[in-house]
Amino acid sequence: GYCAGEEPITNDAGNGADGGGRVVEVSGEAMGAPGVEVQVETEDCTGASCDIPAGSDVVFHAPMVPGYRFTGWTGESALCRGNELDLALMNVSANLRCIANYIKRVKVSGVGETTIAAASESEFAACEGSMCEVDQGSSVVLTADPREGFRFAGFSGAGCEDVSGMMVSVVTGPDDVVCTASFSQSFVVSGIAQGAPLAVTATSTTAGATCNGGTCTVDLGGQVTLTAPI
Repeated sequence: GYCAGEEPITNDAGNGADGGGRVVEVSGEAMGAPGVEVQVETEDCTGASCDIPAGSDVVFHAPMVPGYRFTGWTGESALCRGNELDLALMNVSANLRCIANYIKRVKVSGVGETTIAAASESEFAACEGSMCEVDQGSSVVLTADPREGFRFAGFSGAGCEDVSGMMVSVVTGPDDVVCTASFSQSFVVSGIAQGAPLAVTATSTTAGATCNGGTCTVDLGGQVTLTAPI
């Protein structure tokens, strides 16, 4: 049906309602969304396919499908063009098969003990907070905020491998993606020399440690070696 006050998209598919007794077949099909059926509606028939007198009017109905976005009508005939769920054709005088096209929607979200922002430049992206919903094949970037006293250890999760700094870029497949931001508690260990003009040297072989001069920042449980000047 149609919303009150609105008219369906209409294409004139023939040169008059008189089909001369001929019968034509009109049918609809959905692509991209499994199990979805397109309905064809004429004066005397409703179904996936109808045999109708040439010159009849036809309306193709594409349903709303949760988790998918309707992208428009296509078909071998140029008549099968439109971006609305209902496609109305007048005076159909030849066999016609119109296809309702869908694309899957996928959610990408970030979780962790910090604020995570989700963003996407994809045309049909819908982002809020730490989650974006996009068309399958689109990209989403998640950015984690630093945590004071903790070292960012990366993102984990299927599809969350492309990490740069505190960001991860996700190219969506058919499944939802959840990226978990991980942090390790860090400590600063430093040494100073008193009574001598030389400085203490700090070193560490602990993974993720950062050292500069007489100071090292290491994760909980890490080791630091302080070397006194000679």
